[in-house]
Amino acid sequence: MNEKFLFQLTVEDFKKLLSEQNPATPVSQPVKQERNLVYGYEGLAKLLGVSRSRAITTKNNGSITGCYFKVGHKLVFDADAIIETLKKQTQV
Repeated sequence: MNEKFLFQLTVEDFKKLLSEQNPATPVSQPVKQERNLVYGYEGLAKLLGVSRSRAITTKNNGSITGCYFKVGHKLVFDADAIIETLKKQTQV
């Protein structure tokens, strides 16, 4: 088996080769973390309990920078990150 190219190995040969190289390392699946997302200014206003215009002002003044992204024309806010950011700002 040592004389074959990698693309010539069968699936069984490849698995055997991998298990010989690191037998103690288990193959694990990445953990998907659920994110609490809020869509649009209306969603942000509802999350913060303020009017739509106040939500726009909060986004535009830079106090939640990095807590949102755009998908096309739609703004998507990470609710957990916004809550944490605003908590830190009010504690300072």
